[in-house]
Amino acid sequence: MTPKPRTRKAPAKRASNHVCTEKEAAAINFEPWNKDDVTVQIPTPEEINNPHLVSCRLAYSLMFKSKPEIIEMFKRAEEMDAEKTLNLMFDNLRDTQKFFTGMVTLLDAATSRLIVAGSSYYRERA
Repeated sequence: MTPKPRTRKAPAKRASNHVCTEKEAAAINFEPWNKDDVTVQIPTPEEINNPHLVSCRLAYSLMFKSKPEIIEMFKRAEEMDAEKTLNLMFDNLRDTQKFFTGMVTLLDAATSRLIVAGSSYYRERA
């Protein structure tokens, strides 16, 4: 009788909907964007003016700040007793993220319909 081979347990997989802990979030480092390295078309702050786009303007601004600069924002907000403002900014960013996720779904579906219908049309013409 041969002994059973020893196997190592694979690390437990986290659910795809895992939200990082406060400690994990604090350990993440990032650098500000460099305008020369941005490869996607982003509306300029001047082009942004409706409620969801105001959140985009905030997001745009945040992307050019380092982690220490954003931490300083939290410190200043606490000193000014304006922590509710930061919570509101976070909530607005999340609402805008949900809004645009829906819009991307809509745009993807509309694009797919155009491709399918256009393909059918041009195939019939050939």
